[in-house]
Amino acid sequence: MRDIQLQSQEESFPQLPNHAFNQIFAERYGVHEAILIGYFQDCINTHKLNERNFKEGRTWTCQTRREIASYLHYFSENQVRIITAKLVKKGVLIKVYFNKSSSDRALSYAFVDEKMFTDVDLEFKKINKKEKGRNKNNRPAFKTI
Repeated sequence: MRDIQLQSQEESFPQLPNHAFNQIFAERYGVHEAILIGYFQDCINTHKLNERNFKEGRTWTCQTRREIASYLHYFSENQVRIITAKLVKKGVLIKVYFNKSSSDRALSYAFVDEKMFTDVDLEFKKINKKEKGRNKNNRPAFKTI
């Protein structure tokens, strides 16, 4: 077994977001696929919360493989292509081009079964989002100058 040397106290690790995955999705689809499912869940839930990117009865996220790989920096663009292709083949994702320009290579992704993969607390979050900025009498809160 190799000895692992720890960094000195002065050196620190960069502050990167934590990434996690759902165990059930990992068992059913694979660990890499579960990581990407979690990534798309975050993107699509954000769009749903903000009521954006709703087309053809689904909520979509539009990104290039490079953009996805830069966020999930442990995956290359090629790995993103392979993993998304597997998720399409397994019936988890749909991917299409909604682009107006032929030079735009961003793909749009949506879940085949959006209810299964998106946030169940979304309605509660929408209510809380609307209530932010309101006072206790449910009136818009104004800042005095």
